Amino acid sequence: MKKILLLIVTFFMVSICMGVDYLKMPDGKSITIVNSSTAIEEKKKVREEDREIYIHDLMTGILISENPSAKEYTHAGNYELPPLTKLYDKEGNEIATVIGMESRKDSRTLPFSYYRVQYKNDDLESGSFLFNEEKELAAIMYTADRKYKSQGYATPVKAALREYEDFTKNGKIRRCWIGIITSKSGSLPEIESVRPELPAANGGIKKGDILLSIAGKPITNFHDTVDAFFYLVDGKPEQFSFMRDGEKLDLSLEPVAR
Repeated sequence: MKKILLLIVTFFMVSICMGVDYLKMPDGKSITIVNSSTAIEEKKKVREEDREIYIHDLMTGILISENPSAKEYTHAGNYELPPLTKLYDKEGNEIATVIGMESRKDSRTLPFSYYRVQYKNDDLESGSFLFNEEKELAAIMYTADRKYKSQGYATPVKAALREYEDFTKNGKIRRCWIGIITSKSGSLPEIESVRPELPAANGGIKKGDILLSIAGKPITNFHDTVDAFFYLVDGKPEQFSFMRDGEKLDLSLEPVAR
């Protein structure tokens, strides 16, 4: 009988510890990241508890909802974690290591650069929070890598916060740009075309210019461009640097929704 009770208690405690984590925001809403399979169960749970789902972005997995169990955490801000950074759970147990940044998955370009993480022991569930040594929320587990059982993709917390900022401001999540198309195959992010009557064209950018940086982030290839553009917010000016005929051009441009 004691063994049975112990098993029941153990199962109950594990059930409490498992599941999706939520970050409580200043306005009372909560955010997390879930992959497609986890989202089905999580959205079902939310509806059963008569809570509201404000938005679920299928492209990135961000889920913004009403959740009284969400907790406030200090987050890691906008800096990126370098390779070999150790990641921990809420209790301070080491659970993963950052291997690097990943901009492609299954031959397709990702909407932003994810952390590729190596699990320390078991696989991490989608929606698990990952903290750095300073106990700051640094990333949210997104999905496992089917090719490697001990690896997966984690969303930088700044990506989730960017989408939340956009939703708070505009009531929906929108992708933004300045009206340029850059080369996918070239060794440099050369401007292939400039759309008329958009911020880049209005700022004087021309075909053949080389994109150097966005909001202080160096741009060296097409994937850097995609990652940097993900963090642009409609109506929020950012600094852009270009190279033309050996001269650097610095412009403040205000992105617009696509």
